[in-house]
Order: sequence, then C-alpha cells, then structure tokens
Amino acid sequence: MLFLLKKMRGAAFLLFCCLPLAAQQASVEGVASDTLTHAPLAGVHVRLSILRPGGPSMAYGAMSDPTGHFSIAAIEPGTYDLKAEHIGYLYLGAQSASVKSGRNDFKIEMTLPAIISGRILDENGDPMSAVTVRMVSIGNKLILPVPTLQTDEQGAFRIRTAPGKYSVEVFPPPNDSGDVRDKGAPEPVYPTTWFPDSLNKAQATAVEIVAGRETGGIDIHMKRQVPLRISGVVKGLPDGVTNARVMATGTGGNLTAIVGKAGRFTFAGVLPGSYQLTVAGAGGLASRKVSVTVDQTDVTDVELTLQPGEDLSGTLVMPGDRTRATVLLERGANSNFEAETGRSDVGRNGAFTLHNVFPDVYSVDIDPLPGNSYIREVRLDGAVVAGDLDLSNGVKGSQLKIVVSPDGGEISGTVSSADGERLMNSMAYVYLFASGETKHTQDAMIADDGTYTLHGIRPGRYKILAIDLPQLDENRDLKPFLPKAAEIEVKANDKIVRDLKAPDADAQ
Repeated sequence: MLFLLKKMRGAAFLLFCCLPLAAQQASVEGVASDTLTHAPLAGVHVRLSILRPGGPSMAYGAMSDPTGHFSIAAIEPGTYDLKAEHIGYLYLGAQSASVKSGRNDFKIEMTLPAIISGRILDENGDPMSAVTVRMVSIGNKLILPVPTLQTDEQGAFRIRTAPGKYSVEVFPPPNDSGDVRDKGAPEPVYPTTWFPDSLNKAQATAVEIVAGRETGGIDIHMKRQVPLRISGVVKGLPDGVTNARVMATGTGGNLTAIVGKAGRFTFAGVLPGSYQLTVAGAGGLASRKVSVTVDQTDVTDVELTLQPGEDLSGTLVMPGDRTRATVLLERGANSNFEAETGRSDVGRNGAFTLHNVFPDVYSVDIDPLPGNSYIREVRLDGAVVAGDLDLSNGVKGSQLKIVVSPDGGEISGTVSSADGERLMNSMAYVYLFASGETKHTQDAMIADDGTYTLHGIRPGRYKILAIDLPQLDENRDLKPFLPKAAEIEVKANDKIVRDLKAPDADAQ
C-alpha cells in the first residue's frame, strides 16, 4: 500500500511538471499568396528556425496546400528566423517571427522577381565577357544580398532580384591591369562604369524594375581611360617621421601613397573621379581634407599642410563622483580632419583638458552618464552652445563648461508588430526625436523579450518611433516613417511606460 501511494505521488508530480510545458506549446496557422494577384499559392515551404549558442537549435517547417494554407503544430514559443521558398518567387517579408503560446496566424506573401538584362560592350561595340555587373539598391529594403554576376561570352547579363530602383555598376575585367608601356606611360584601362556611361555614381541613371517583368536594353559601353597621377607635397612634416602617408578616398577606390623626401607624394594609376586626400601617421599632426577631381590630365601640386591640434580646457559640473566620467569630442561624417577623436579624464574639481583638438565641428558627450542624467548645457567662453560645438576657427584659448543634470526622464515599454505580435528580436530599434527635428536624439535596441528603455532624456516634447531594421532602405532613412511616430512629453524625473507598435513596411 505504501508503495502504491508513493507511485501515485510520483505520477501526480510528473503530471504537475508536464502541465506548464503543455500550456506553453504554440501552433502556427497561415496562408501563402501572390503579392500582386493575392491568389493562394501551393507548394510554399515555410520554415521557422532558431539558433541558440550553447543550447539546442530548433527548426519547424510546413508546405502550403492548394488553398495556400499551412500549419505547424506543437512549436515552442520564441523568436524565430522566418524563411519562405517557392520556385519562381521571392519572399521579401519579415525575416523574423515572434511565436507566442497558443495559436499564431501568419500571412506569407510571395513576390515574383523583377528581371533586368542588357549587355556590356567595349568602345568598338564588341561584347565584353567575364565582366562583373552589380546592382546597387536605391531606397530598397534591406532583405536580399546585393545582386552580382558576370557577363557571358556575348557580354550579356540577366539578373533576377527584388523589384525597386537600382544603379547598375560594372567593374573592369580582371585581366585589365594597366601595364606600363616602354616609354613609361601606362596603358589605358577600363574604369568602373555606371549605367549608362558614367564614371561617377552620383551621375548614374537609376533603373526601376517591376515584379514579374523584364527590363531589357540596359547596355553599358565601357571606354578605356589612361590612368593618371595625383601628386603634391605634405608641408610641416616633423623631422624623424618616416611612416607618413597620404590617403585618397573616392570613386576610383581607396589609395595610399608613401610620403617621401621633402614631403613629396605621388599616386600613380589613378582613374578619373573625385577624391579626398588626408595625411596619416604624421606624428600627431593633421591636415585639412583636400578634395581633387581627376578628369583628363594629371593633378599636380596638391598641398596638404600639417598643423598641431590645440588644448581645450574646461569644467564639468555634475553631481556625484566626476572622476569616473570621461569627456568626449566626436566628429561627424563630414569632418574636415582625419585624426583621433579628443577625450579627457576629469579631475576631482571637475577640470579637464582635451588635447590635439583640430579646427572642426564636434558633438560633446560624457561617458558614462549615471542614472537618468543628461547634458543640460554646454557653454563656450560663457556663451550657450546650441547644437554642435563649432571649433572650425580653432580653439584659441577658449574654455568649455559642461553642465549635467540628474533629473532626466525615462521611457520604457514593449514593442509589437502592426498586428500586435511582440517583436522579440534584436533587429528592432526605438528612436526618439526632439519635437520638430528629423534627426533622432536617442535610440535603443529592443531586448530579446521585446522590451526597450531610453534613459537620461532631457525634459521636453518628443516623437517616438519603433522600427524593425529590415524595413529600412540601405541608408537607414527614418524620414518616411516619421508621420507614424507618436508624440510624447517627458518631464523631469518622469518614468513613462509606453508600449509601441512598429509600422508596416508599406506604411510610409
């Protein structure tokens, strides 16, 4: 009898343990269809997979029936990679899916690929084989890899890819080396060319391709160009510096030239285009970036003048232990100089000195900012700095004062898709915009459980927006989504809970 009671207790314990597992099971029901016709599609393979480092990986799959219906039973809740495949179609939808306990309804829309075709010809109209053709998206979603292939023996190419706008780029043949002639002049070579015949991406003509259709006649005529030279001098190079070099970045690629005697440098074999020149390895000195355009002749007598940076001293006013903080000056993408960003530790009295500060425009930051602190005010020689810190005329003995306030606000919550499903993946972000601004002031990555937190928000009015990154174009342009942003007001010491919905990819 005692044995029977123990056995019954064991069975009851086992049943009790299994009940939560059963309750956590999920199922998926869905329909696959054609994006254009909305007709159901049979034979679509839908696959959900999850890779857990150090843990078990899981994969589930289903095939749609003649009505387009598919189902997956007994799936564990979680965030999965989502793939859908069908011969002759592309899947351009969400690349991840959140599966909750219970039933989950999916809608899978498959898109017919767009096709672009043409030929690559030389200056005589003859076909060029084994030439690499690449499609560069213009405002398309970050879903598929960049389409690239090589031309056939007839110089023809035919690329299947997602509908949208593209620039077409053609790279020179691999055996087009530009050898030097007997007299020392380099042989003409084929430069990288953009449709229809431009050597500059900015002057390329965009091609729009449509789902289910072929856009043909995209012919590109490549013309040989004689490689040219860029030469000049680096002034102000300190004695003993032997590893200085000039860097050229532009349409013809990234080039490097060693600085020789008397500061002279030369780039040989330069293809036509626009370039920016900077100096590296100059013993802590830097020069302003110099822009040059290479057209039909060599560019000579380029001058890059090195100059030392200056010291910028100041005071940090912040509650708590200021010695834990670091003052940072950060350059923007359009910086005039290529030099290390300024940073300084802070003394007990709040004093700091930033070394090697070059004439440029900077943003000011403090790392770390404790709790919900924020930079309330920046002053240069007593004048309030609105926006970025403009030191383009030099430091000239100026004094910086940075005031940090501890009473910033905080916003937290969850992020769901437009249909209410929790976005439990690291591909999504929340962006905060000051009222009337199109550049975000803060952002936060969504945690694995679909939650987010923004700390240290200056009191004021804002717009807040959640975006799943695959919805953005290659430049991650947020402006088309701003009309969908929600307005929110943050007051001192606020802790606001705001759940967000990410807009549909087409809700722009």
